[in-house]
Amino acid sequence: DEVRAILPDVQKRWGGQIALERHSTADAEGLELLLIYEKRFGADVRKPPVMFVGGRCLAGAREILTRLDATIAEELQKRRDAMSPHPATASRPEAEPPPSASSLPPAVRSRFESFTVGAIVLAGLIDGIN
Repeated sequence: DEVRAILPDVQKRWGGQIALERHSTADAEGLELLLIYEKRFGADVRKPPVMFVGGRCLAGAREILTRLDATIAEELQKRRDAMSPHPATASRPEAEPPPSASSLPPAVRSRFESFTVGAIVLAGLIDGIN
């Protein structure tokens, strides 16, 4: 399906800043995870597939395909703001997708590869609820 097809590109674009996990609700473990995440995020998933990004839930292929990169950028920015010693200002621009690794100077690329922002994308439950 379309969502599954974009995941390798999403992982490539965001690199070590995100972690993708795939789970199927066809088995008990995947269904249990869905119920846990629904409760944690206050979501009522009725439109598979579903992705949990940071503190948000994207449900349905259309929403995932149109909002995934922007949602990842927003959630990463929230984490950076939370970790920053300086308060966020209204004039701060929104996060954009990162540049390709090949366009970064080697020293910058090496530095970015050495740490993880910690955003977790639960790209599970792609198979949806049947």
